[in-house]
Amino acid sequence: MSARASALGFVGFALAACVAAGVTGPRPRMAITVEPGASEASGGVVLGVVRDMRTNEPVLDRIVYLRCSCLPEERIGVSDARGVYVIRGLPPGEYTIAALYEREEARFVLPSGSRARADLYIDPRGNIG
Repeated sequence: MSARASALGFVGFALAACVAAGVTGPRPRMAITVEPGASEASGGVVLGVVRDMRTNEPVLDRIVYLRCSCLPEERIGVSDARGVYVIRGLPPGEYTIAALYEREEARFVLPSGSRARADLYIDPRGNIG
């Protein structure tokens, strides 16, 4: 294989990786990964970063909520100055996650003692009040 063909193959691979990662085109609204058994013994954990979908900057004080039939009521987390939120002590189940004032929700399964990372990309201009 020539050096040119090799370089074109690498560029094509890098472009495909960027597209798969959402670097080009519209940013995905949520990115969720689950790590089975990666949490402490006190239950599952959901954590992530809330970011402005236009600037990628962290969003402060955004409420993130989780719903599950395994919970008596919604659980919430609030993003800090770095956009980070954490919700601990979760039982296993199928969860729905969303940020307050956002229309999009996502569902994921949290096995017992697992950790899920759910990064949310929002439009902070959508605040009410």
